[in-house]
Parts: sequence; structure tokens; C-alpha cells
Amino acid sequence: MPDALPGRESGKIPPIVAVAKQFEAGAKHARPDIAVLPPQYTGDFDDVAKAKQAVTADAGAGGDVFYQIRNSGLQGMLQGAKETGTKVLGGPLVQECSTDAAFAGFTKSDIGFATEYGVKQLVAGTWKAEAKLFGLASGTGASGIVLCGADATVTAKIDQIRTDLTAEKIKAS
Repeated sequence: MPDALPGRESGKIPPIVAVAKQFEAGAKHARPDIAVLPPQYTGDFDDVAKAKQAVTADAGAGGDVFYQIRNSGLQGMLQGAKETGTKVLGGPLVQECSTDAAFAGFTKSDIGFATEYGVKQLVAGTWKAEAKLFGLASGTGASGIVLCGADATVTAKIDQIRTDLTAEKIKAS
């Protein structure tokens, strides 16, 4: 039976495409001269071999840091990064910084927090249809980026970008 979700067969799922665009915008905001390669949509979040191949190919094209929205595919990306001397930024679920030299850090998403909020409201009988904002400005601490072993200069830059996003000095589309 064919998958009815648009873009699913190629991995170009609209929220995933949106994340890739925002990642590029953030990279260019932090470093305007940065070159960002087009995303590799493998069509499978769990295919270790495809993920490794994507990293290896992009490393050959000059890429040095790769963002991951893959489940088991993260292992393939880390394998490719180790072989090519590049780095992987994991996400969007919280993970621990490890001793793996190829793992540069991770992004955090408040998807789980939003789900927990909705379930608690439903169980308590207080659920109502309303717009509820989550994300950096929510103050939950559930969204953001953690860089493993980053120096103070990089951490300060990340903190400033977070502040600018929250203050809407930077517009995220």
C-alpha cells in the first residue's frame, strides 16, 4: 500500500524540510560566509548504510558538520564522520554528550514537552482548544542546542542567538 504522506517516499517530509531551512538560516546568521550544502534526504530514518553514505558524499563535497534527523541512521552518520574526520550534530531529541569524537552536540525539541502538556490537560479535564506557544520563548528549556565541549566564545554566540530569537530580533520563518 503506498504511503499517502506527501514527500514521504523521498524523506522530504514538510517539517523535516522546514528544519533543514531553519538550520541553514541559523548557520548563515552565525557565519554569513558559510557554505551550506543541500540536505541529503535518504528516505529512511533507520538505514545506517544510507546515512553513512550521505555523510561520506557530503564530506567529499566539502561538508564538515552534519545535522541528523534520523533514528538508527545516526549510527551511520557517526561512522561516516569518523572516517572523514567530520562532525555530527544530533537531534531533535535530547542525547548525552559522549566520548565519541564525531558527536559535536545535539538540538533539543519541545515536541515531547508539548505532548506531555496536552496529555496532562486532557487527564485533568482542563483541555481547551487554544494556541499555546512552545519553543525558545516558552521558558521551558525544552528547546535549544547543546554543543559538547564548546569553548566559551562559541557558547556565548549561541546564547546571543537564542536571546535574539526570543526577542524576535531574528525572524524564524
